Amino acid sequence: MLSLRTIETEDIYQEYLKVRDKSICPLCRELKEAEYIREFEYWAIIPNKYPYDAVMEIHDMLVCKRHVDLEGNLTVNEAKDLADIKQEIMSDEDYDMIQENVVKRRTVLPHFHIHLMKFI
Repeated sequence: MLSLRTIETEDIYQEYLKVRDKSICPLCRELKEAEYIREFEYWAIIPNKYPYDAVMEIHDMLVCKRHVDLEGNLTVNEAKDLADIKQEIMSDEDYDMIQENVVKRRTVLPHFHIHLMKFI
């Protein structure tokens, strides 16, 4: 399977998948542990611990601060904040791409998030 991660990062990620505690949401844990790149009322931008570093210079994630599974389950205020953030990011020089994975490609199913990336 083709990986967008370097061999080193992919190895670290595969090890993580073997030992992770599936009873704990990894993004809820990251929101508690990570230094935020930016914080908004309902969202935070955090670095991706397992970035697509073979093709991306920057790979961060925009994560809802509340544990929510799908974009359709956001509150009105969370959805408005998300729309405003996306609009701001579209004119931001830090990122080239906003990516939301389809359900079958999500590795963190229970917590809605969006990838923010800049190509190498």
